Amino acid sequence: MPILQEYIATLVSNITEARVSADKITSDIAKNMYQPGGVLEDFPIPHMRIGEVVMDIPVAIDFTSEHTTINRNPNVDDVTDLLFGKIYEKLGLEAPQGRSFGPPEDMPAVRVQNLIRDTFEDALRLAIEHNNLNDLSELSERLADAVVRAAGKNVLQEPEMEALINVINDVFRNSLLSSTLEDVGVLVTASDLKEKPPQTLLHIKLNIFEEGMEWAVSQNGNKLVPE
Repeated sequence: MPILQEYIATLVSNITEARVSADKITSDIAKNMYQPGGVLEDFPIPHMRIGEVVMDIPVAIDFTSEHTTINRNPNVDDVTDLLFGKIYEKLGLEAPQGRSFGPPEDMPAVRVQNLIRDTFEDALRLAIEHNNLNDLSELSERLADAVVRAAGKNVLQEPEMEALINVINDVFRNSLLSSTLEDVGVLVTASDLKEKPPQTLLHIKLNIFEEGMEWAVSQNGNKLVPE
């Protein structure tokens, strides 16, 4: 099963190779028939150029092969706000509106929000350093315990604490994971595609324009430049 990005690269590469093959044929014909003294010397040498290639290619995505990568640049403010709301909901508290809280009545909210931000930044740093999310469960447990105390709540019962830890861990993972569609496998053969419902097919629309290159002499030697 081809990978989506490799499949698209192959399509474009095949068009380039077709142009190369056409140029080779043009060269052979020119040498054999259009050179001075040849039977067709007074005629222009036929030369094929690709103006525009429009392709509409149906494929079926194999989502079981989808890969994920570490999101190295999540929006920390958005994640902090999301976690803040979910944690306050789990603790049965009403989250203050906005990001600015004034003492003294909102000090627990300030402490909780700062804990969330600091812990998430730690999670992001660890995920990038280790390129994995193995440390998130421990961070989620530490944050859950810390916010319960910072919010002035009594110790939660085990089921409630476990639910809070799971909510934090889920937000961490969802914000730090990024799906890479270009790495998924695709079904491209007619026999595979006809077994899929039409509404599930993905249509790749490619508009390809040719831009020729030629060798040019410069002070640093020969280099390729647009025609």
